[in-house]
Amino acid sequence: MDCPNRSKDNLKARLDIQLYCKKLNLHLQQDTSGRVYKLKGTYYLHKKQQQEVLSWMKELSFLDGYASNISRCVKEAQCKVLGMKSHNCHVFIQRLLPTAFWPYLPRPLWETLTELSILFRDICTTNLNVQHMESMQMNIIEIICKLERIFPPSFFWLHGTLDDTSTLWGKSCWTCSISMDVSIWTVCFHTTLILFPFYFKK
Repeated sequence: MDCPNRSKDNLKARLDIQLYCKKLNLHLQQDTSGRVYKLKGTYYLHKKQQQEVLSWMKELSFLDGYASNISRCVKEAQCKVLGMKSHNCHVFIQRLLPTAFWPYLPRPLWETLTELSILFRDICTTNLNVQHMESMQMNIIEIICKLERIFPPSFFWLHGTLDDTSTLWGKSCWTCSISMDVSIWTVCFHTTLILFPFYFKK
């Protein structure tokens, strides 16, 4: 992606990788002239792939009341998505994320993102029970561990636990705890930012 001031995959993140991780393919490189540069990670899309994803989004249509016209947010010339509202971001992450990137990403990464998409869909359902919440609590830990093997360490400044208040008070309190505590939503949002060659901007 490499959007200025937006990407979590920056120079400091790559230095952290060299210090803490064994991801040699993400270590900073130096050419013969001494210039330091970073290699593209497997989570990046090439220019042609970016255009294909945008063209696919441009053709999307939904039933009335399900989501607004996302295609109007797509700016193919700028290779960006502008003005997506929070509800549309929910729809994209919960329903469209696995389909959008399926042809382009390595299978382990795509499967992890699909698990993340399903998890986020589950926590936003109208009905939740304690057993299901406990299962999701274990799932998010596994999903974050998988993502940590792919993305830079700076991506994971948050925790992966479900707020106890959601277990005690139900979905409405859990929804508030997401926005207040910036937990799983942040994982989903930053995953989308890293994958996308463009960025969401209101």
